[in-house]
Amino acid sequence: MKREALIRLSIISVPFILWQVLGDFNIIPSYLLGTPIGALNALFDYIRSPTAVEDIKTTLFEALSGLFIGVIFGISLGTVIGSSSSLSRIFSPIFSSLIGIPKIVFAPFVILAFGGISPISKIFLASYGSFLMVFHTVYSGVRVIDEKYLRLFEVYKASKFKVLTKLFLPYSLFWLISSLRLALPMAFTGSIVGEFLAGVRGLGVRFIYYESLFYPDGVLAVTFLIVATIIGFVTLLQGVEKRVLKWKK
Repeated sequence: MKREALIRLSIISVPFILWQVLGDFNIIPSYLLGTPIGALNALFDYIRSPTAVEDIKTTLFEALSGLFIGVIFGISLGTVIGSSSSLSRIFSPIFSSLIGIPKIVFAPFVILAFGGISPISKIFLASYGSFLMVFHTVYSGVRVIDEKYLRLFEVYKASKFKVLTKLFLPYSLFWLISSLRLALPMAFTGSIVGEFLAGVRGLGVRFIYYESLFYPDGVLAVTFLIVATIIGFVTLLQGVEKRVLKWKK
């Protein structure tokens, strides 16, 4: 385990060390691409600033609110549509086509429709991306449910409502945990894209601000902060998933 962690750390560290060395010797223009050490210094300066807390809180609120809404609708529709062959034939192609459309296509219309710079537009974009991930994972999981369970419910002449609530819904919870690892980055992507286009606070706004100043170290600092936040939440979800896998066994 320690050996794997060491190998993983080396794989991550070597490109950044090489990047720093090339920047120090002016082999690559640090004024264009920045350097890892410069980005860390910019990150520490930003975290100590009074705006950092508000930016982080804003992005977390938008992303996690959108994730919550996306999960609620994703698991509900994924379970209901996945458990019905007729609904599956009607709606599955529609949702499958939506997942291939980039959020940036809808973003300007969402910004205009949901109040411009208000958090509602960012929450909608966050919920849209996370909903599609949750829906497709839960839907696919429900569609491949073991036939023996369905036959067992048929033997006991269970109603459709009981089959849905006692079989399909609990079964979909396992797939939900797996889908959250994909839905979480999509939620953050949606909120940050919304902040790129119209926002007054948030990590996306800070990213654009540093970009407008042509400050690559600041852009890298915000990028590192966003990536670290997502990795932290994904790691937490992996711990939850291990517990669910024990329950499934």
